[in-house]
Amino acid sequence: MSNLSIKTRINDSIQKFEIGELSLQSLSDSIESNGNALEAMPYALIEDIREIEYQLTQCQFADEEDCEYDINSTLNFIKNWLNKVPE
Repeated sequence: MSNLSIKTRINDSIQKFEIGELSLQSLSDSIESNGNALEAMPYALIEDIREIEYQLTQCQFADEEDCEYDINSTLNFIKNWLNKVPE
């Protein structure tokens, strides 16, 4: 599968999450599984996906504990990262 197809899947997951069709856990699972399938990734982008996974985990813990969390900054980070991923 090409990186373009994987990026499309991740982007679709983000859009579904934003309109409430996908849970935070499902978004996290999608990014983790699809992100690990990307090829020819510069090391900096690999490090960024680890940061994304960490931020999503923090959001999940906050959600489970009924605490406030800023998912928008995480989503912006993901979108910016996705734009840098080679096709």
